[in-house]
Amino acid sequence: MMDEVDWMYHMRREMQEVLPGLYLGPYSAATKSRFKTLLDHGITHIICVRQTIESHMVRANFPHKIKYLVLDMADNPTQNLIMYLGECRSFIDECLVSGGKCLVHGNLGISRSAAIVVAYVMEKKNMTYKEALEFVQNRRYCINPNDGFKQQLREYEAIYRAQQTVLVNGQCSQDKGRLKRKHEQTIDWQQLSIEQQQQQQQHEEGCVRLPQLDCSSTLHSNTTTTTHPPPSHQHHPPPDPPPPEPMDAVS
Repeated sequence: MMDEVDWMYHMRREMQEVLPGLYLGPYSAATKSRFKTLLDHGITHIICVRQTIESHMVRANFPHKIKYLVLDMADNPTQNLIMYLGECRSFIDECLVSGGKCLVHGNLGISRSAAIVVAYVMEKKNMTYKEALEFVQNRRYCINPNDGFKQQLREYEAIYRAQQTVLVNGQCSQDKGRLKRKHEQTIDWQQLSIEQQQQQQQHEEGCVRLPQLDCSSTLHSNTTTTTHPPPSHQHHPPPDPPPPEPMDAVS
């Protein structure tokens, strides 16, 4: 855990490291004159938060050397903060995973940029809004998100915790499903192994015990039997008819 900072007033014009690789500060820490300082701190990514009307004085000064995420956000209690938090989280995660370092700045580094960093700390360290706000204030004492952002951060606490619960439950369901499939596959392999053993045993028994032969049927099958055709009936001519009797002489 990072040590708390002994705060001095001039430090509000500088950036402070809130988490390893994550810095919070004012625009003055990202001006062209501070490029060497950014390099010395290893800054590779910057989230620049400013309203369109501020773009002439709060701008991305090193787009070809540092990767930027520029947000059009007003420091106004009615400004929707939550809609940007997912994009900011992904940008910071991408930076840190790649081994880079990220600076989040607005104009003064007090309200808009501070609210984004507080939200990130809440989620990554599983903190409440108050815990995360105090954590960031211990690194950059001058932060003070506007009342609208504070209320949205309280709401975001419930949102991110609900998302974590859904992810955990979903992961548990997937793990249970994988275990069930693995168990079923194990049962199938066990059954297959049993069947193979039975077949092997039957094969071995068949090789040892020769089948008994029927001697009589074998003898009968080896004896040649001559079959005579049935006697044919000889043709006898019919007997001669008896001679005619002599007729009496006519008197």
